[in-house]
Amino acid sequence: MTTEAFIDALEGELGEPYVFGGDSPAEGFDCSGLVYYCAGLAGYFVPRTSEEQWAELPHVVSPLPGDLIFFDVRPHPIPGGQRRGALSQPRIPGGLHDPDRLH
Repeated sequence: MTTEAFIDALEGELGEPYVFGGDSPAEGFDCSGLVYYCAGLAGYFVPRTSEEQWAELPHVVSPLPGDLIFFDVRPHPIPGGQRRGALSQPRIPGGLHDPDRLH
């Protein structure tokens, strides 16, 4: 279970289609579904939705590769859709959860 494995899993899904609510290569991914799927491949448990990920995962002051960056989208372009998205930092040395960076 490493940050590298998480980032490798994310990069392995490049080119998969965006599908609202999707969380597998067979159906495509939305942002949180991609994080959920790839974190699982890397041996991490994260909640399924970006709202849950934001609420339940540790927050950091200075994100590093493998950390998630959340953003708010209002109004949401998909009626009934979530308003929070997530994406991961680009590949440079770092860790998923470094206690020194939590706040």
